[in-house]
Amino acid sequence: MKRKRLIFFILILVTLSPLHLWAEYDVYSAAFALKKLLEFYGKNISIVEIETELKQSQNIFDSVVRVGRKHGLYLNRFVLENYQQITRFTEPIITQYKGIFYIAKLSPTGIQLISNRRKIVVRQEEFLKDWSGIFISLPLPGVLVIRYKPVEKKGRIVFLYSYHNEEFYLFKEIFDKLYKQANKAGYNLIYVDELGLIPEKSIHTINNNSERDGFESAKYSLLRELKFIEKGIGITDPTQFYDKIYHYLAKFKVRVEMENLKYENWKAITAFDELELNQLAVKLFCHGNINGYVEKIKEYNQGFWEYNVVIRDKYFRDQIEKLAEANPNSLIFTLRGLGHYGMEENVKVCGFTTETIILGEGRFQELLVPDQYIQILRRNQVEIDPSQEKIGYLRAFPVECLRNYLHKKLNFTISEATVKANQVVENLNEQDIQRLALDISHGIAEGRLRNSDAVYEFVYWWLKKKKLVLDW
Repeated sequence: MKRKRLIFFILILVTLSPLHLWAEYDVYSAAFALKKLLEFYGKNISIVEIETELKQSQNIFDSVVRVGRKHGLYLNRFVLENYQQITRFTEPIITQYKGIFYIAKLSPTGIQLISNRRKIVVRQEEFLKDWSGIFISLPLPGVLVIRYKPVEKKGRIVFLYSYHNEEFYLFKEIFDKLYKQANKAGYNLIYVDELGLIPEKSIHTINNNSERDGFESAKYSLLRELKFIEKGIGITDPTQFYDKIYHYLAKFKVRVEMENLKYENWKAITAFDELELNQLAVKLFCHGNINGYVEKIKEYNQGFWEYNVVIRDKYFRDQIEKLAEANPNSLIFTLRGLGHYGMEENVKVCGFTTETIILGEGRFQELLVPDQYIQILRRNQVEIDPSQEKIGYLRAFPVECLRNYLHKKLNFTISEATVKANQVVENLNEQDIQRLALDISHGIAEGRLRNSDAVYEFVYWWLKKKKLVLDW
């Protein structure tokens, strides 16, 4: 009897051990890849700690994303829409290739793969032939990626993100591609327009029984105007970027819907704006009080993002999902402000892929003013080191000043100006920023800095004297 039990026990070990060992190896290779990616971004975490945390979830890809965010990296699980776009990758990724997790990055001769066992370079054609297209990385501007891929496909939802005054050619490039793909698949094309904030004064000028009625009337008027696009009639917009978009969409008579902003949400946004916390924060900085500035800009950002981003995006996400459910065989796309990035992560409609692309070039973090980036991290459950949070808030004001000067005076695009401003200001520490704030304060007291443009120019020349600004 004992002999039979022993044989049975040995059979169990022989059967299960290879599977167990492969599972353990998968976790270890994923832990190694994540450790290397964290090191690339200046974060040193023990591989034992990473491996232990990865084992808390059965899905390794999801676990890598979760652990990366816990340690301050805004990691995402993506599927590449077009494999040839791998040539646009400017930063390393984590991916699985032939069963092993690697750090992967472009090299002059192909794709460089680094694991705990080996370091190799694979020709791009060979790599793409055996690759699943699934990878983990920070958001990658300029690359169309899939967030959710259903088993059976009957439509697409595509979220475009950009600045509101970006270059039109970036939108045209992706729209032309989507238009051709929709035609080829036999999908109806539907554009959902982001609704900008309706000014409170304009609501009160409308003769209605209540403010709510006035708000709904204003929304209806805006939607009715947008519907001219479906008839091939372009409409005007004070923002050149959107003006060109509306006229271009009209050429194709694209079906247009509009964000259904809720009255309660709009009311909360306008009430918060009346506090003028952002203006108060700027005044504190310009009077040399950088600690007061940090507290006030933090308060402003928390309120602004709660009402204008988090709550608003929840309603918008619901609207997009219902629109998709009611319109199978459609390609639904929307253009949203860059600060809303991440709202599409949990959009999952049966039969629809969820896809996203950031219009612009450069590293994702550098496309945003530092306080914007902090809030995006927060809304996407990325843990932030308190010291990094503070210096991020402090750098926000000089970045805002410098990018405005580069955009308005030196004619850089808004995304180019933001990237360059971030690259310059990241060299400033807290003491440097305190000195800048005091110098601005003196300039205001002496009457040399009388408006925003004067402050922008002052910051530009202040940084140039420090030899941080190049002759672009």
